[in-house]
Amino acid sequence: MNYMAGEITYRHAVLGEVFLNAASKCEPPFDTWLAGLGDKLTCSELEIMPESFVSIWIKSLDYIRENTKFKGNDIHIMESLGQALGYLDINTQQMSLKLEQENLQSIIRQADMELANKMKVSVVMGTLGGMMIVILLI
Repeated sequence: MNYMAGEITYRHAVLGEVFLNAASKCEPPFDTWLAGLGDKLTCSELEIMPESFVSIWIKSLDYIRENTKFKGNDIHIMESLGQALGYLDINTQQMSLKLEQENLQSIIRQADMELANKMKVSVVMGTLGGMMIVILLI
């Protein structure tokens, strides 16, 4: 997302180019997804009645659903990112991307806190399980 924001902000690249360039920086399966999305957008830009960006984005998320372990909430975040990028105005795209980055950072912080709590529980359960095995063996 940061790379795409830089491409939009500093190069003033169109979205098709942004996704094609971002594909070279990503690992599978995201490189294939971004390259396909970039190709589709580049072709769509050449058509007389192009399909809207948001509809292309939503259709492309089928690839993510099939080839990653993203859950429903993760896909919802990806859908909102597509809606943030779907503006023609560069300033609006930049502000929307910044808002999406802030939302993503808060989601990451929340997931980190949940992970820490789950790790504590697993350590306690492991210790208790070990103590129970020792008591049973004695």
